[in-house]
Amino acid sequence: MEPPGARDSVPDAPPGWNDADSGGLLSEEMTREIGAKVTREIGQNIATNALQVGTAKAKSFFDTYARVDLLRPYFDHTPTEIRTRLLRSLWPRTFPEESTIVDMYGPVMLNFTLAAVLLVLMKTSVHGKQISTGVEETLMGTALAVSFGYWITFSAMLYTVGFIFNTDLTGLQMLTLTGYGLFSYCLCLAPGVVQSLTGDRELFTVLWAVVGTLSAAKIGIVMREKTTDKKQGSIVGLVAFAIHWLWLLRLHRGYTHK
Repeated sequence: MEPPGARDSVPDAPPGWNDADSGGLLSEEMTREIGAKVTREIGQNIATNALQVGTAKAKSFFDTYARVDLLRPYFDHTPTEIRTRLLRSLWPRTFPEESTIVDMYGPVMLNFTLAAVLLVLMKTSVHGKQISTGVEETLMGTALAVSFGYWITFSAMLYTVGFIFNTDLTGLQMLTLTGYGLFSYCLCLAPGVVQSLTGDRELFTVLWAVVGTLSAAKIGIVMREKTTDKKQGSIVGLVAFAIHWLWLLRLHRGYTHK
């Protein structure tokens, strides 16, 4: 039983108030709070994701720039330096600064030049015939493969022989040395276009005997001087001389119209 006067102690509800209205107001308030909370969390997640993506892209950009920047010293050379090295590639003696030179710009450009010369020789060797687009692309790929393939293969062979006989040249220095040796190839093979059209073979013979010999001798002498044992260095130098000199003749016979 309820104590006497218990009902009288409970205050009366305001007019128009009922339990359903109270539940509706509370439910609306909670919905607004939950909605605001969810909105804040979504905004924070979007901002966090955007920050992470931006940071990752910025890091990737700086990493890429840093990798490119590592290659800058190998390609950042003045025209005067390039010209001097081209002329010295035909001078069969060593220079003190050659022991520290690493230059990829000159050799890469010479490879592209040699590929262009070979492409012209291949086209003139089939003069009078129609060359389709597919065949022309094949010839271009062949010229690039021959040029860059010889450069890399010749450098790898000399580096291996030099490693066996203790030649003091790094891989990049070897690429620089053999790359500038392609200058003689361009000089000797470029007149082959005239030979393909006229049949004159004396010009290449003279250029091969003079320019080709000087360039091959340059590589051979540098290899000999950079080898600790001079007797072994003479062997290394003769190998380098023979490969560079004879491959020029092989290119001439293989890509010049007969």
